[in-house]
Amino acid sequence: MRFLRSQRLVGQKTFQRVFRRGRRHSAAGLVVIAAPGPGSRPRLGISVARRQIRRAVDRNRLRRLVRESFRQAQDGLQGLDVVVVVRRPSLECDRRTISRTLDKLWSSLSPCDPH
Repeated sequence: MRFLRSQRLVGQKTFQRVFRRGRRHSAAGLVVIAAPGPGSRPRLGISVARRQIRRAVDRNRLRRLVRESFRQAQDGLQGLDVVVVVRRPSLECDRRTISRTLDKLWSSLSPCDPH
C-alpha cells in the first residue's frame, strides 16, 4: 500500500505550523508533534536530519518504520497533522522497540485516550 500525497504533510509552512501549535511527546529518540489539521484525515511528516543519522540506509529504514506504524494507527488519529522527528538514540533500538514506542506515542495523541 502506498503512502498517498493526501496522507503527507507537504511544504515548509505546513511543518512550521505543526511545530508552532503542536503538542510534543517523545521517547527513545522519537519526537512526535501533533496539531489539529484542516481535514478529517490524519497527515504525517517525517524529519530525519542527516546530521543526526549519517547513513542513508538507516534514515530510510526509520522512515519506513514510522510510515508503517502511522498507517496502522491512522484510524485513531483523525484530524491531526503529525510530524515525527527522528533523533540519533533511535538508531540503538531494534524494529520491535521502535514499533512499540510509536504505538505508545500514537495512543498518547489519540483523542479517545484510555489512560
